[in-house]
Amino acid sequence: MYGVDLKVLEANGYRQLATATTANDAVPGVGAPTLFCLAAVPFVSRNWNGMPVMCRLLKWRNVIRDASVATHVGLPWFQMGYLPGRFLVQWSKGKTLNVLLFPGPEEAGGSQEMVAGFRQAIKGSAINIVDIAWGDNDIEVQRNLLQEMLERHPDANVVARVGDSGGGGDGRRAKF
Repeated sequence: MYGVDLKVLEANGYRQLATATTANDAVPGVGAPTLFCLAAVPFVSRNWNGMPVMCRLLKWRNVIRDASVATHVGLPWFQMGYLPGRFLVQWSKGKTLNVLLFPGPEEAGGSQEMVAGFRQAIKGSAINIVDIAWGDNDIEVQRNLLQEMLERHPDANVVARVGDSGGGGDGRRAKF
């Protein structure tokens, strides 16, 4: 329709740096600028392997002063945890919720801030964090972690997945 071909490649998780680094090689001879969107990867340089980094999604509090970054998308990490926590407080209407919290990799930039925001939002409410499930955002890793956490905590009645999309799809305890 517009005469533009687009190929989207996904690295599937923070620990898949080699896949992300070689993603541009999968489309040889394109001769066009590369739009590279990266989640909070603190070790990415200004011009990554000669590819212009035009966008970093949800980079550390979205305060990047770097000439190679053309735009920012997202909101501060603290808010990424606070807003879902506040939603659950309002949604629960004072009823007890036992939450399994999935913030992503423990060592990833922003994960700790998300947890702090979530904790702040639920402070003084009837919402309990029964466990924090740290793990890479790869879909398979998250799915396995979710199954493990649901088996370990049969009292959990809410799964809060904060941050990058991960392995949802297991709604065995989706009742309220």
